[in-house]
Amino acid sequence: MTAARRRRFWGWGWEGEGPAPEQQEAIARLLAARFDVPVPQIAAPPRLEELRLPAPRLQPPAALAALVSDTPHDRAAHTYGKSFRDVVRALRREFSHAPDLVAFPRIEDDVRALLDWAATAGAAVIPYGGGSSVVGGVEADVGDRYRGAVSLDLSRLDRVLEVDRASRAARIQAGVLGPALEEHLTECARCRGFLSDVQASQRAVKNEQMQRLAEALLLLPKDQQDAVILHHLHERTLADVAGHFGRSLPATAGLIHRGLTKLRGLLNEGD
Repeated sequence: MTAARRRRFWGWGWEGEGPAPEQQEAIARLLAARFDVPVPQIAAPPRLEELRLPAPRLQPPAALAALVSDTPHDRAAHTYGKSFRDVVRALRREFSHAPDLVAFPRIEDDVRALLDWAATAGAAVIPYGGGSSVVGGVEADVGDRYRGAVSLDLSRLDRVLEVDRASRAARIQAGVLGPALEEHLTECARCRGFLSDVQASQRAVKNEQMQRLAEALLLLPKDQQDAVILHHLHERTLADVAGHFGRSLPATAGLIHRGLTKLRGLLNEGD
């Protein structure tokens, strides 16, 4: 049996996926060349056995035990969102504010029961949707006001409950993710038409942005224009671009950086 995929508890993505070590080293060398700095040291991702999670302070009643987890992975995975600050703290093995418990309600009655119990237990309850918060919204840093904290994972509440065809309004559970939501809504012919309108509008905006980019590129000095196009549009490596111009890697990285800086300024002028 194939093991189910698990999301990384310390950052974006799935366990066992991502750049290989040699690819990470190549990226580090590229960044060093581009910004003319020493090659950065690559930090090894944390392992569960390295973490020092505080002991859970809460114990759910037997009636709710099947909905609640206190496993190290679940607690670590619900400690942070996905901001840069969150990922850095996770890489530093800082998990002092891990939730005491993680609850996985399946139906609305489960949510009610969990909230009722938390109220009597003096526990803070923190809703957790996709886990992509970048403003600290899922962090269980509740101080001394509560006896503990429960992360309320809503991922199993992921259905579209009702669609009003006349108003095109929908009642949707809080745990549904974007791709699943689109799949649900496209089953409704009118909603499918509505989504097509949205997609057409998005394509028009993208075409306008591409036109502005092309016009701005033509205003760059020729060497900067060619460097930016080769590296970012044709996806040529920094070494390839340096060979094309007969320049060193740092000089080529500086040329691309100057081109991108000027390009941003030109694009911002039109906003």
